Amino acid sequence: MGLFKDVQVNGGIIKPGQKDVLIEWMFEEIKQNEIASYEEGGVQKYAIQPSCGCTASIEVLQDRLVAKYNDGGNSLGPLSRSLTVYLKASDGTEVFLTNDRGVKMFNPALGKVTLGFTVTVEK
Repeated sequence: MGLFKDVQVNGGIIKPGQKDVLIEWMFEEIKQNEIASYEEGGVQKYAIQPSCGCTASIEVLQDRLVAKYNDGGNSLGPLSRSLTVYLKASDGTEVFLTNDRGVKMFNPALGKVTLGFTVTVEK
């Protein structure tokens, strides 16, 4: 048993350039409120970092995490992508820190889970 039922999911077969492909990871032992969150512009956001900009949006629901993938239309065949889900710390560890170059980033001291997905792009 793990935090998510599957850490790697298959998004199926898609067309080149297809947008808003739904990718879902079902919760198993994790709850929505155990994912690190922060407020930005009066809106609660979750500490989730996609591996690239092709993961257009990420939503945390009561029983699952849902991402939308936008294909760039540049490749055919299987493509794999990932995202990192940061977990809420019980000791009050801050969600963000600023590195030596002055860049704000998610705090690497937080626990984390890497989730992945694969899609196959076919004409």
